[in-house]
Amino acid sequence: MAAIGIDLGTAYTSVAVWRNDDTRIEVIKLENKTDSMPSYVAFTPNGRLFGTEAREYFISDPKNTVFGVYRLIGRSYDLFQLNEDMPLWSFSLTNHNGTPMINVIEQGQSVSYTPQQITTMIIGRVKEAAEKHIGGPVTKAVISVPSFFTGVQKAATRDAAIMAGLEVLRITNDCIAAAVGHRLYHQVSNVIVYDLGGTMSNVSLLSRDGVSVYDMVDTKCYKKSGGIHFDSRIAGYLANDFEIQFGKSIVNDACAMRRLTIAAEEAKWPFKDPTVDDSIVSLQNFYEGHDFVTTLSRAVYDDLCMDLYADTFKDLQAILMENKVEKTAVQSILLVGGGGKIIPVKQMLSDFFDRRILISTSAKPDEVMAIGAAIQATLLNGISHLSIEHKMMPDILPMSLGIEASKGVMVKFLTRHQYIPCGARRLVPICLDMEKDKVIKVYEGERAITEHNHLVMSVPFKTTTEYNSVENVTVILKVDFAGKLHVHVKRKCPLTDKEKVEDTSKIPIKRMTAEQMSAMLAIPQSIHEQDLVEKARLESRYKLERYICDVTCAVDRPGRLNATERQSMAEELERAMQWFVICKDCTKEELERRFLELSYRWVEITHKIFDQFWSYKPFQ
Repeated sequence: MAAIGIDLGTAYTSVAVWRNDDTRIEVIKLENKTDSMPSYVAFTPNGRLFGTEAREYFISDPKNTVFGVYRLIGRSYDLFQLNEDMPLWSFSLTNHNGTPMINVIEQGQSVSYTPQQITTMIIGRVKEAAEKHIGGPVTKAVISVPSFFTGVQKAATRDAAIMAGLEVLRITNDCIAAAVGHRLYHQVSNVIVYDLGGTMSNVSLLSRDGVSVYDMVDTKCYKKSGGIHFDSRIAGYLANDFEIQFGKSIVNDACAMRRLTIAAEEAKWPFKDPTVDDSIVSLQNFYEGHDFVTTLSRAVYDDLCMDLYADTFKDLQAILMENKVEKTAVQSILLVGGGGKIIPVKQMLSDFFDRRILISTSAKPDEVMAIGAAIQATLLNGISHLSIEHKMMPDILPMSLGIEASKGVMVKFLTRHQYIPCGARRLVPICLDMEKDKVIKVYEGERAITEHNHLVMSVPFKTTTEYNSVENVTVILKVDFAGKLHVHVKRKCPLTDKEKVEDTSKIPIKRMTAEQMSAMLAIPQSIHEQDLVEKARLESRYKLERYICDVTCAVDRPGRLNATERQSMAEELERAMQWFVICKDCTKEELERRFLELSYRWVEITHKIFDQFWSYKPFQ
């Protein structure tokens, strides 16, 4: 069965596949004008339209034409960034329990779809085109998504592909796919991937680990400079030209401006050829019976958009500065996306790096990520050939994952920038403090204190041990190729010695959003230093609580203490717990002092009930 590589772009979607007959990766032609397909879906009285047909339908029926859906997938309706994006869309969006719902009229019926369902339709269309092209079934895929996608967005994309009938071999970051597509196999150490796409620009820094593979060190996205923003500038220029020619303003005519915006996008295409200096715009019966014919020069196009090009370099400067990478340490620049053939952008990149680095771009920079995804799909599907590299470039974990220990301390199982797939198994001691109902809390984030991190999920369970004050529970965290988190909690029954696995399949998992990740990474070092002070205090508090808890659970063990000793200890323990409840927020020094007082006073009793001196080792 064939495995394809899909690049899910906000503006365009493309697909590539390995051809056994001539042993090469081939980009599949999805449209008559271009190999890639506009990421549009239109709902008409006669059925659905996709790609260019849907984009043209958008002119007459914008409310029932959906586009830019990858800005929505896996995101909550009430996110600030989503509200900021609202003006981009002409279709109706409503809030359904925090999920954005897309509302359209389909064949006379009012229907609502989630962003996932729209994505499923687009992937299904691409899958169908691939099957028609290769003459056989397509069952597997590697999907390239924007580098800034969170785990939630990747999981939502994965689920959309599954609903379209595909087994997802991997969800890969587009910058990694670009490096693979460029056949950049372990030749240099630091690589900048500059992606000027249809709706935004994205700058990523890749670094080699010194032995074999690249990982994504950092990525930054600027959502106000991309193809649609260039189109808007050109459309404004063309509208002014029309007014000069015919004395009529069209800026308030939404239908005319939509048609002009599509013409503006197509007017850019000839400039991909560096020998072309002019592009003809020709619109028949454009407005009030007037045909509109004009010329857009390369010089005017560049002048209209030069400030937008320059804005993208702010992220390039920031990514180098924040990661302490000098310009001279960058050894390769990959220019990808639809803007990869804009001559001023190439020149600005070259000037930024003092003209010492060759800008690497493919013949079709907007398809290189689909090629990279297809190479990965081929390898993961068990096919090897000399023309493709046999070492996979991994994706990385965007944020650390761990659990709460010591009642407030974050213990990391998986660390940020760890290669995925990855996993960790830890034996976690659970203190039995008279409560049978316990919970394992999984967090995502970089802070040392759990309350400052993001709660991903909670796994409740009941303890069964009567006399032992600690029950050991095995906690397993795994992140698969698609970036999806799997949590397993196992423990042994003390009576039967059989292992019990807690059912976590129905517990909701809520990963961090892109905005939450950005806020987390922006926290200054001084705050992290304060966290470490609080972590030490919490561990001292937990040690004291654990000591009181252990003694409380052990004093009633048969044959250890006489009645007088038990009565005396019961009173001591009650006073100790009362002090703890009142003073649990006191300083680390006070907590340590109280622990030393109790351990000294109870030393003989604890030796009797534990058969040895009590000891404590923090879980880390």
